Order: sequence, then structure tokens, then C-alpha cells
Amino acid sequence: PAEKLAATVGAPANRIDYARLYADAGDLEKAEVQLDRLESVVTRPTDRAEYAEAQGVLDLLLGSPRDALAHLESALEGHRISYGVDHPSTVAVLQLQGDAYRLAGDFPAAIAAYRETLRLRRAVLGPKHAETARTQNAIGVLQADIGDWDNADSAFAAAFDILLGTPGGEERVDTITVRTNRALARWGSAKNRAAADQYAAAVADLRTALGDDHPGVAAAVRNQARMEFDLGQGARAQQLLEEALAAQQRSLGADHPDIAPTR
Repeated sequence: PAEKLAATVGAPANRIDYARLYADAGDLEKAEVQLDRLESVVTRPTDRAEYAEAQGVLDLLLGSPRDALAHLESALEGHRISYGVDHPSTVAVLQLQGDAYRLAGDFPAAIAAYRETLRLRRAVLGPKHAETARTQNAIGVLQADIGDWDNADSAFAAAFDILLGTPGGEERVDTITVRTNRALARWGSAKNRAAADQYAAAVADLRTALGDDHPGVAAAVRNQARMEFDLGQGARAQQLLEEALAAQQRSLGADHPDIAPTR
């Protein structure tokens, strides 16, 4: 009923938010359908900016960072015109742009976008805001991507400390995500059973928070499988990979690029 209502009487902005809810829940196919329906009816500049942002986020989730960069560039320009350079929604698009650069392998452009995002969020929202923590976490992910485990751990620790002081604290999904990322950084440094078990505990909490089929959970389970394999637990690694693959097929579809590494 909610879907029918959104499709028939919802304003474009509400329908964009509805597509975002599908994407956040991991149902990327339905998110794509909703946005496709909106492309020809979104006309107001602010709605076009929000639509481009939502499409960019979906592109990232679908494994297409280059497509995301095109949409996010349009979204960033639209947000700056509609809301201003330092508005929180504009800065959120700038961080997404950093994500797209990171996933496309352009690490210098990614860190530049993240550092500008961090500067603006500290100035506008404050150093202890949850969105500031999100940027610290993003910087940690980038450092982990290039194997700089010590700096990654420092960034994750800073993000974790901020989130503990926000409403919801340790129970927040983003807090659990940061804890999972920090455990991954510790595995990168130590590669021992204690680090793997710490990561497994964080992944279990992430499963509870997001559900088994969420793409982020499937990616974390795949990391967990790699740890088990590196520790000589081949059967356990295979079991985890099969779980991750089944979850990805349900949420992403059989042809998504993220499935290839799992296979």
C-alpha cells in the first residue's frame, strides 16, 4: 500500500526518499525501479539535485563508481546552488563523491574530498557530531584500502569515540559499522585468531542490525571468510563464502560486479 501511495500521490521529493529507503534496506532492484519512474517527472532544481544524489548512491551500491561520479557531480552543483556550499546536505554529497573516487581507485581525489568534508563538518556541525564521525570512518576505510593499517585504526578510533557520545551510542548501526571496520584494520596488522574472532563478533552484531541480506553484511562476511582461509580453516571459509554469495544474489542480483570476487 505504501508503494502504491508513493507512486500515485507522492511528491517527487517524497518518492525520491522512498527509493532511498529501498536502497538503505539493500533492495537495490526496487530502488532502481523507483528512480527510473521518477527520471522524467522530476523538474524542480532542488528535486533534480536530490534525484541525482539518490542515483549516485544507487550507482555506488550497484558497483558503478564512474557512473556515480557523473551523477554526484550534478548533485553537488545542484546542492551548492540550492542550499549553499557549506550546507550539511551539500557536504554529504561531497563525501559521497569521495566514496566514488575511492571505489574508482582515485585515492588522491578521494582523500581531498574527504578532508574538505571533514573541515566543513567540523566547522558547521562540530567535532563531536555523528556526521563528522562518518567522515572519519570514510578516511579510515581509504587508509585500509591502501594498507595503511595504523592510520586506518586511528581514524576508526576517532570515529568510534565520537559515536559513543551521540544518541544511541554503542547500539547505533554506524557505531557497529565503525567497530567492524576497526576490527578489520586490526586484522590487517596482526592476522591472528584473536583479531579474526574480534572481527567475527562485530560482523555478528552487524548482521543483527542490518539483516543477513544487506550488501554491507555480505561484504563483511566475505572478509571474514578470507580471514578463516588465511588461518587454515578452509571448510569454514567456504561456508561463509556460500552465505555471502547467496545473500548477494538475493539483494544485488546474479550479474552484480560484487559477486565475482565472492565466486
